[in-house]
Amino acid sequence: MEKITFVGAVKIGLNKYAKFAGRATRPEFWYFVLFTFLVSIVTGTIDAVLFPGDASAGVLSSTNTPVSDFISLLLLLPSLAVFVRRIRDTGRSAKVLFWSLLPALLFIFALVMALPTLMQLDFNDPTLLERLANLDPVADKEFVDGLVAAILWFVPAIVSSLAVQLYYLVVVLQKSNSADS
Repeated sequence: MEKITFVGAVKIGLNKYAKFAGRATRPEFWYFVLFTFLVSIVTGTIDAVLFPGDASAGVLSSTNTPVSDFISLLLLLPSLAVFVRRIRDTGRSAKVLFWSLLPALLFIFALVMALPTLMQLDFNDPTLLERLANLDPVADKEFVDGLVAAILWFVPAIVSSLAVQLYYLVVVLQKSNSADS
């Protein structure tokens, strides 16, 4: 078995951009992850230079990132393909990817359950956070109870998301389970 290099892994990942069959070794997978990470840094820098955000808007303000978004969309399929091949290399079926649906379904369920409380909030109000911080638990008991319940609906979605991501991390860190290695 020949030793794979960073450039070799990137070539394999991009040449097999939509090939979900086969296997991907640990180095092939992690080199491709490193490649996508480095590409995201470069495209983020390009976006920051070409489309500077409003400094007074704050950290959470929305900024234009068309270069990053476009490149991320281009790399989505090859990244998913190399991930599926890596899952297969550990001896598992690609069906384990369906575990990703659990947090998504729980999040949608939580959103539906929290919708009545969220509909009471005016998200365009600049004083919303200040008003929420100064809520009187006795006077606004019904709203506070609804807000706490809405937040609690998201806990299972967050916990299951963390559990699924931890499972995937453990899987991709495992040694190859292929017969030829």
